[in-house]
Amino acid sequence: MDFGKVENIAKIDFAMPQDHPDNIKLFNSLAKGQQPKIYIGCPAWADKSFVDKIYPAKAKNNEYLTYYSKNFSTIEFNSTYYAIPKSETILGWKEKALPGFKFCPKVPSEISHDKQMMHAEKTTQIFSETISLWEEYLGVCFLVLPPSFAPNRSNILVNYIANFPLPLAIEFRHPQWFENNATSRNTFQELQNNNVATVITDVAGRRDVLHQRVTSNTAVIRFVGNDLHTTDYQRLDDWVKRLDDWTKNGIDNVYFFMHQHQSALAIDAAIYFVNKLREVCNINAKLPQLLKLDIQQTFF
Repeated sequence: MDFGKVENIAKIDFAMPQDHPDNIKLFNSLAKGQQPKIYIGCPAWADKSFVDKIYPAKAKNNEYLTYYSKNFSTIEFNSTYYAIPKSETILGWKEKALPGFKFCPKVPSEISHDKQMMHAEKTTQIFSETISLWEEYLGVCFLVLPPSFAPNRSNILVNYIANFPLPLAIEFRHPQWFENNATSRNTFQELQNNNVATVITDVAGRRDVLHQRVTSNTAVIRFVGNDLHTTDYQRLDDWVKRLDDWTKNGIDNVYFFMHQHQSALAIDAAIYFVNKLREVCNINAKLPQLLKLDIQQTFF
């Protein structure tokens, strides 16, 4: 993911921000005691670098999704941003995924960027009806706002989310959304009123988007690592602690999307993260299983 990418991370402060004070009101409204579900995934399954790591060498391209879903429980599904798939394609993917898997599709750019949520009813209907074919395999949709979409346009967003028919999370990018102003606070409250989640992005070059404001019982995190730099492990440790607190306070669905510049390293990061979740939070998230290669393969 290019958003927030920097070439030199030496001077980046990767400290986890304090929990957002407005979360207390949300936590007080949520039921406690449920077993939380933490879905962990990557932004693609058709990744050749996964071969010989979690995909067998002889796996065919049309088998990748099945192998992916054996190792991960969700996917940040970005292709819907560019085009709405055909119904038969959606159903084909559904057949290949293992039970319990969740597709998390990005809202099309025609809605988020071209129309910027105005006069987008027809496209939204087509998108919603199509991805609803995933049925129980559908996770949360996420809408990435344009970088220019500032709080002075909040009414457009609020009107749009009020009529969105499926589980939804919003990713804010304009810096003013993360300032302590009345408009942004009111908008986050409207998300909470409509049970719409926020997307929290942990990336080196935009520490403001690590805002820690949750607005529903679902948390969506996009974690962008730096190829297993030592700071990646500290950041993941911090996330384990934060999620331990949030899940005890009623957050019962977490979608955690793992990005690395060398994409195969997302597998290693996920293994570390899941083991820490099990150790600290007693949460049994799906653990990717590295292949045990035949030693003879290393000579050919």
